[in-house]
Amino acid sequence: MAGGQQRRSFIDIDDGIEALLRIITNEQGCAEQRIFNIGNPKNDISIRKLAELLIEQMQSYPKYADMAQRTQLKSVTADSYYGKGYQDMERRVPSIKNAKDYLNWQPKTDIETSLRKILDRLL
Repeated sequence: MAGGQQRRSFIDIDDGIEALLRIITNEQGCAEQRIFNIGNPKNDISIRKLAELLIEQMQSYPKYADMAQRTQLKSVTADSYYGKGYQDMERRVPSIKNAKDYLNWQPKTDIETSLRKILDRLL
């Protein structure tokens, strides 16, 4: 698989922390003996597309615009980066059914908003 084509479901840190706190507080035993996948299935995006989106958003921030203009993405194969025999899953999308059913939780933040939040915090 060409570099960056693998897909992941990224989650905003605030959404992830909210889920983790619900697990830790375990109100009325909602998390007892259960396994939870925490992620945002709606933020299913390739690593390459995420990099492109970040570069695009950086261009609207004066502090990062020049860096974004100079950034060039380079695709490399997993074999050349990790070595022969490396295996990676092409796509990972979490089932958040248990989190919805038992924690009354689901992620709220889309990937574009999450990236903007990150860039805003860096200013």
